[in-house]
Amino acid sequence: MIEQHVEFAGVVGSRLIDPYKEGSDLDILIVFRHPTRSDSVNLKAYLALAKSMQNIRRRLSASATLLVYPTFRLSGIFKKFSKRRSSLLVHLLVYPSLEHLLRTEQPEIVNSFSRNLRVLYGPRDYRAKLRLRSRPLCKRLEYYHSLFSDVFQLVNLCGLEEFDSDFVVIESIDKICYLTRYLCGELIYATLGRTVDRWDEIYEMSGKIVSRPELLHEVNELVQKPSTAGLSIGRLRRMLESVASLLNQLYQYA
Repeated sequence: MIEQHVEFAGVVGSRLIDPYKEGSDLDILIVFRHPTRSDSVNLKAYLALAKSMQNIRRRLSASATLLVYPTFRLSGIFKKFSKRRSSLLVHLLVYPSLEHLLRTEQPEIVNSFSRNLRVLYGPRDYRAKLRLRSRPLCKRLEYYHSLFSDVFQLVNLCGLEEFDSDFVVIESIDKICYLTRYLCGELIYATLGRTVDRWDEIYEMSGKIVSRPELLHEVNELVQKPSTAGLSIGRLRRMLESVASLLNQLYQYA
């Protein structure tokens, strides 16, 4: 039984607020119990989870398909597949232990879990354990800078658009929207001292402080009406230049 391996499970995402909105997401967080010395990888827990997911898919098969994307860097293309059929698309975040989660995950993500998670399994006060002291801004920007570099190479250097431009557009837009959202959130905190999670609030508050507001408006259109129709590689490159400008603006506060 999977329950004997799980210490905590919770769910977070915009689908909880509006389950019928296109583009809404659902993240499921699972924290395994601390592994034993003989199974440091926690393989028994992973195998039990795999069996449970197979059972869930089988039960849903008559009405829908459950798609789980295993890594954030593939989320865009998974969202594309989910639109082809009646699908429930989730991001399954699995951690071999609470200690591993706190040691490896970004503090900003962990603190967001603490604020917004809905508990599915485990003690109700577990969210209090999901809190970390935020790192200095220069350290927080390292992750976003790395993601920007990956997307920049995908759009400008790898040449994949000659073979599958659809994949490049979908995956790049997903990351550009993510970067814009969280970098604007960082800018709001750096300039106004406020922590904001919801996109509508981020959009409203960022308009007067970002150096290139056109990026903000483009991303807001994509958030309101998710569609890659008419998005060219050239437009992606211009949007990435605006993301770079936003990063540079934040580095001035680091």
